Amino acid sequence: MKHCLKCDIKKPVVEFSKCASRRDGLQAYCKACKKMADAKWYAANSERHRENDRAWRDANPERVSVIDRNRNAKRKTRKLEQSVGVVTTADIAAILAQPCLACGTRQSITIEHLVPLARGGAHSIGNLAPLCQSCNSSKNSMLWVEWKYSKRPRALEVFTAA
Repeated sequence: MKHCLKCDIKKPVVEFSKCASRRDGLQAYCKACKKMADAKWYAANSERHRENDRAWRDANPERVSVIDRNRNAKRKTRKLEQSVGVVTTADIAAILAQPCLACGTRQSITIEHLVPLARGGAHSIGNLAPLCQSCNSSKNSMLWVEWKYSKRPRALEVFTAA
């Protein structure tokens, strides 16, 4: 058991992250308190954080390309590990001919995975749906129900109008 200095509660050792510089080898704050403190810091310093990130990316283009390549490789691996059904060109054309599932527009239709690949969804005809570009980019990697009840402007616009 270890005492968290932030919330003043005694918790199991597994609730604390490792820290090589401390005598006991554990952080002073529990993981939950550290997460809240980090979120508070990022909220207060988000612009500064973005500027530092941008400057680092500009100064390290070779590292950025390696990071991006690794991210794409991981995504590809996840996609291959999941079930990939046969989706024909005719199926894709049929989906693209339909209106947006959320707002009903017929402009700039894209193909959306209802259960995103990043969340374990399959690349099969039963998981594909037509969404316009703005709805698709707003939904991102959320499940349909998460997006519907999110506070994102596009979701509010689409689902409160109905």
